[in-house]
Amino acid sequence: NDGVTGHNGVTYLAGLPAHREHDLSLDLASLQDPFLLPAVENVRATGHPGGHVVLDFPVTYSGDIEGTVYARTPSGDVPIRNIGLELVDLSQRTIRRTVSEFDGYYLFQESPPGWYEVHIIPGTLERKRLRMPAPVAAQIPTDGGVSDRNDFILRFDEERRASR
Repeated sequence: NDGVTGHNGVTYLAGLPAHREHDLSLDLASLQDPFLLPAVENVRATGHPGGHVVLDFPVTYSGDIEGTVYARTPSGDVPIRNIGLELVDLSQRTIRRTVSEFDGYYLFQESPPGWYEVHIIPGTLERKRLRMPAPVAAQIPTDGGVSDRNDFILRFDEERRASR
């Protein structure tokens, strides 16, 4: 059942069966600000005959986390492509994954406010003989925005390199 809000943000959903739980969600396309995200996935409501249920859909600003992956070489830092990265929240849950582009750049879009760690996915380093770096901490402020310069500078595994 779709309900479109008026200019005041209110809608009326008729025909919902009474005494049953309904999960209602906010359509992202209906938000005028592209940096707003629903703060919760859905809102659960139970209809009652002859009554009204008022629901609020909280929203929050989102932000982007970006950086570049480099490899340290004798001639300088060189961007590295195809390095897998994951965005991990403070409870160590993976939120999103991405891969560095041809120029080493990576981006996690539409992340809710809070502190995160960016981890390199270990399997993507094995074939390149690079050492696993420590995670990088990144923060999206409560009013959204971009957390940039979350760069990785990878070093070659000298033991494996020397044994070639």
